[in-house]
Amino acid sequence: STTTTTATISSIDLLKNTIEVFGNQRKIDSDAIADLALANFLEMRAHVGDSKFMLKKKIERVLEQKMGDVYRSKYCAVVYSHIPYSRCKEIGIIQMGILDELSKDIDDVEALDFEKAKKLVEERLTPFMAKENLNFSW
Repeated sequence: STTTTTATISSIDLLKNTIEVFGNQRKIDSDAIADLALANFLEMRAHVGDSKFMLKKKIERVLEQKMGDVYRSKYCAVVYSHIPYSRCKEIGIIQMGILDELSKDIDDVEALDFEKAKKLVEERLTPFMAKENLNFSW
């Protein structure tokens, strides 16, 4: 009957639309996790022997230990949270800027200016997290 055919076509159109919308939403995070995986591979291949890279990792551990409610590494955000991968990627970009600035004039984590670190996190990371309605409490 015509009613059954129309209902079937409407159901097919609805299914096609649902799949398209779902696919478009997931593509952003699928692309982001692919980018994160490639970046991690390149980082491990090229930087693990670099003293400035290792200093940044040490600084990051200090920030996580002392400011865990407002600062977690990109790795922790990807692995242990429900934060979308695309947001983890953005968090990582913000954090890299913070770590670059904190490490540029020091050679040892003991020389870290923790007050400057808190200020940078509050100015750069905290507003992004608030705007995206994200948090590090997991």
